[in-house]
Amino acid sequence: YEEAVQLDPANVQARLGLARVYRRLNRPDEALAQAEEAAALASAPDEAAGAYLVQGLIYADQNDPVQAEARFARAMEAAPDNGWYALYRGQALFAAGQPDEGLAVFNKALELTDDDARFYRQLGQFLAGRGQWEWVTRIYEQALAEGITDDADIYQGLGDAYKALADHQKALVNYRHAANLNSARTPEPQ
Repeated sequence: YEEAVQLDPANVQARLGLARVYRRLNRPDEALAQAEEAAALASAPDEAAGAYLVQGLIYADQNDPVQAEARFARAMEAAPDNGWYALYRGQALFAAGQPDEGLAVFNKALELTDDDARFYRQLGQFLAGRGQWEWVTRIYEQALAEGITDDADIYQGLGDAYKALADHQKALVNYRHAANLNSARTPEPQ
């Protein structure tokens, strides 16, 4: 990526790739510089949103949820139809001590991304980690209502949430669904 940026300093994708590599190498200042330059050079909203996302992730890595949230908000402004940016912004709001605002942003994210099991899993796991069990049940029940019924992790997470809420009957039903889906995927030993 460094060579690509040297050959074409206006290459937004090369700068974003370089920012991601620097982030993984724990070189946040260099990563942020590349992501900021990518945002400045971006000619399309999706490019700008991607640059703001990387900036937000860098700030989140540095435990700066306020700056992370601001960058994720800019990503949402640049690409308002992308629920993933809203997911990251909601997480940053939680980290900044603003759970009500975070939950409101999660609602927006759910409106935008209703058919991706990965999205529901990530959001459910995040909320479970914060003990937001009512929300976890809502998230996973919505996934099922949207037709995502072949994902064992959704049922497992739902079972965990109902268990935490002391609704053992519903927990057991969901654990059974998860076990059935897992056994259907697991090949028989030979």
